[in-house]
Formats: sequence, structure tokens, C-alpha cells
Amino acid sequence: MKRLARNTAASLIQQLTGIACGMILPRLYLEYYGSAVNGLVSSIANFLGFILFLDLGMTAVISSALYKPLADRDHPAISRIMRSARKFFRGLAAVLVVYCIVLLFIYPHVVASEFGISFIVLLIIISAINSFCEYYFGLVDRILLNADQRAYIPLIIDTVTSLLNLVGSTVLIRLGYGMHVVMLATALIFLLRPALMGYVIRRDYAIDWKVTVTGNPIPQKWNGAAQHVAYVVLQNTDIVVLSVFSTLENVSVYVAYNLVQRAVKQFVGLMNLGLTPLMGNLLARKEDEKMAALFDKVEWLYHTVTTFAFTVTGILILPFIQVYTKGIVDADYHAPLFAILLTLAGAAYCYRIPYHAVTLAAGHYRSTQLSCVIEAAANIILSVALVFRLGLAGVAIGTLAAVTYRTVYLVYYLSRHILRRPVKHFLFHMMANGLAAMLMMLVSAGIRLGTVSLYSWLIMAVKVSGLCMLVIFLVNIILYNKQVKGLVAAIKSTDNPK
Repeated sequence: MKRLARNTAASLIQQLTGIACGMILPRLYLEYYGSAVNGLVSSIANFLGFILFLDLGMTAVISSALYKPLADRDHPAISRIMRSARKFFRGLAAVLVVYCIVLLFIYPHVVASEFGISFIVLLIIISAINSFCEYYFGLVDRILLNADQRAYIPLIIDTVTSLLNLVGSTVLIRLGYGMHVVMLATALIFLLRPALMGYVIRRDYAIDWKVTVTGNPIPQKWNGAAQHVAYVVLQNTDIVVLSVFSTLENVSVYVAYNLVQRAVKQFVGLMNLGLTPLMGNLLARKEDEKMAALFDKVEWLYHTVTTFAFTVTGILILPFIQVYTKGIVDADYHAPLFAILLTLAGAAYCYRIPYHAVTLAAGHYRSTQLSCVIEAAANIILSVALVFRLGLAGVAIGTLAAVTYRTVYLVYYLSRHILRRPVKHFLFHMMANGLAAMLMMLVSAGIRLGTVSLYSWLIMAVKVSGLCMLVIFLVNIILYNKQVKGLVAAIKSTDNPK
């Protein structure tokens, strides 16, 4: 549990840092380079995000394979898994290079843009260097640390390098350097991440990289592919669809709203990095009673936090965008329907986190892969079909429908095949969530933004959050009295250890 606490604390700090960086840098892009450049950078980043397809879900599968050897301290088995994983990812590096070359020839002609081809091509090359460093050079080391419940190490490294990038990028932007120089500086700073993680692995783990690999040290190697495809599609489809079938200005609008939604999703999911390895450890040891008790607490906590966080987000997101884009007149950033749909999609995604975590921890990839394919296909088909008529709202509807389907599927799958618990628990949670959300919106209805300034928005946010916190607390006292008392007792025992 100490490692879970460390991972949670490090994740919270990293998420807060990420939120700050994610808000400040795009705002500087808007102010100094305009909505079109901001949209172009975001569009390229999302096209490059499809290199995650090359992972084929191996990150989660490797983690699942490592849980038992790490629990048993079986160093030869750990070495075999790590060598097999490194060989796999090194092979993907060549495929990544080919993908980027293809992108250089196709992307400038697919996306409607006011920029020259050479401008776009150079930006793609620099962005590709950044993506390559982030996803591949240190990925195997990161997987081992996460699986060993030491995620706080890469999280601390991420936090430090993100702050360095924020400072360096801000200085370069204000000195008048172009976007290419700023992105290149980012790529160079992020090279520190794999270097530092590699040092930790060499220091703390006796990995034999020359060990002979026989058989298949990573079971279900290819069955995580569908899980991974769904994730990549959910993360990238909306901006890709807008880039191809809409405008870069609409991409910029989407990015502004998605900054908020993504930040809240990351905040809600901050425990998951330590949660999945912990559940994997309990399942590997066949400690079913502890697993069931832990899941009951985690399920309630995630539903409560998600409902509070996304209801507050739904109330505050339009005033925030009004403040965030003040003075930006080259695109219309007022999109209330899109804001509501995107917020609902984020909530639906976060509600499924505990169910998805158990599925991954149990290694049930093959049996759940069809649901991933359906989710990905539904997102693409609906988004493309609706973007022409509804624009931003169309892609949000596609995402909401796809995420909702898979959330419900995972709840039923968990009930029937892993924990074997009644679905009525989930239904009760959702009814309580709906009641709490309606009450929070009702008590906050009279609170309005005063002047269009950050100070006024912060005052509004404090008022809304305070009232909503009171409502969610009262609802939980009435409907979840046992869970609230258990949480209070756990906090007291942490503050006053014997």
C-alpha cells in the first residue's frame, strides 16, 4: 500500500503539472502563432499518435506477464520477458520510420491548410522525433517500473522534464522564435526521460539482456491488440476526422475544450497507475476476498469522484473557455452543445476505469477484444457520418456512443467472468450519480461569471466546487454511509499510525 500511496501522490503531482503545461503552452501558441498553427500542431500530433497502433497492446500485455514473476522475485523470468519485449519494440522502430515517411508525402495534401508544404513537412519531422523519444526509447523500462508498482519514478521524471519544457518553450516563444525551434527544443528535453529511466533499471534490477528466450515468455502477445486499437482510436479519431473533413480552426476549438476534459480525466484516473499492478498482484496470488473488498471500495470511489469532477466541469467549462480564449477572434470558441457532449463522454470513460483495470490485471485480452473492435468502429463511423451536419458536436456524439457501449460491456463482463458480482451494484451507482449530478447543477444554477477574467472564474470555481462538494458529501452520507465511514477511518489510521 505504501507504493500505491507513492504512485498516487506522484501521479497527482504529474497530472497537475501536465494540466498546467497543457493549458499554458497552447494559450501561448494561440496568442503568438494563431488558431491555425495551434490546430496544425495538434493535428500533426494526433496523426503521429497513430504510431501507438504499432504497440499493438503490448504494453498492457507485458505488464500482465510481469506481475507474477515480480511477485515471486523470479529474476530469470523477468529477464526473459524484458528481452523479448525490447526485441519487439526495437522491431517497431523501423516501422515507425516508414510510417513517418509516408506521412510526409500524404499529410500536406490531405489537410486543408494555408501553410506551405515545406513548413508542414519540417514540423512533422520535428514532431516525429518527439514522439519517437516519448513512446519507444524508454518504454520497456517504464513498463517494468509500472508493473513493479514503482510508477512514481517515471512520473517524477515526467514532471521534471515537463517543467523544463514549459520554461524553455515559454522563453523561446517570447523571444520570437518560430514553432519549429520550440518543438525541436521539446524533443531534446524529452530525451532525458529514457536516459534517466535506463539508469534506474541498471541500478536496481539484475536484468540479463543476453538470456536465452525459449517458448513464449509473454502469453497472449497479440491479444492485447484490439484493446490498444480502441484506445488509440478514442484518443485520435476526433481530431483526425476534423482535420480531414472540417477546418484547422475547428481542430483548435476542439483542442481548447479537450484540454479541460483530458485534464479532468487524468485527475480522476490518477490512482489507476498504481491500482492495476496492485490488482494484478492480488489476482496472481489468488487472494479473491481481498480483491473483492478492494474493488468495492475502488468502484464507489471512482463513481463518486467522477460524478463530482465532471458535473463541476460541465458547469465551469464554458466560462473557462470564455476566459481562456479572451482576445482570440480568428475562430468561434463558443460551443455549448459540444461542451456538454464532450463532458459526458469524459465521464463515461472514467466510470469504466475500475472495470477496465480488473480486466487488464486478469489478462482477459482475447475474450474482450471484439468489444474493442466494435467501440473503435462505432467511433469512426459515427464521427465521420455526423461531422458534416453537426461539426464538433458530431464527433463528440461518436465518442460518447462508443465509450458508453464499452463501459456497459465491461461492467457485464466483469460480473460474469472475473469477480462474479451482480450488475445491480453498477446500476445503483449510476442512479446515485444521476441524483447527485442533478442536485449539484440545481444548487449551482444561480452562480454566474462576473467579468471575463481568470480571477472571476476562480471565484466562480470555488463557489461551484464548494456547493457541489457539500451535495456529493450529503448524498454519500445517505446512500453510502458504510463506505464514507470506512474512508474516514482509513484516513485517520494513516494520520495516526500505531
